[in-house]
Amino acid sequence: MTTTTDLDVALLAALRQYFPGHDPLPLAALLRSYGELPHHREPLRVRLAIVERCHGDPARISAILAIATQDYRDVLAAVSTPTPSAAEIEQDRAAVRELLDTWGKG
Repeated sequence: MTTTTDLDVALLAALRQYFPGHDPLPLAALLRSYGELPHHREPLRVRLAIVERCHGDPARISAILAIATQDYRDVLAAVSTPTPSAAEIEQDRAAVRELLDTWGKG
């Protein structure tokens, strides 16, 4: 069984990893607001996903926390879906342009 202390240790470790140079305690306090209500599912998993999605920018925590509060699955899905590289985006755009040209719509 996971204890509150285990949750705190995991969260603080993630904050230290993703937010080097920032005090993890105030960030953890903010993140702990997710999980206070009965409908907040998977608090640790969601908190860790928020940390990852912030990409080291503490200012993003509140915005992503608001998304999680609306529907936690949006945050979890965003973490499990890799962000495409610039090269992949350009390949997709080229494929769309080629398709539009084929259809005479380019």
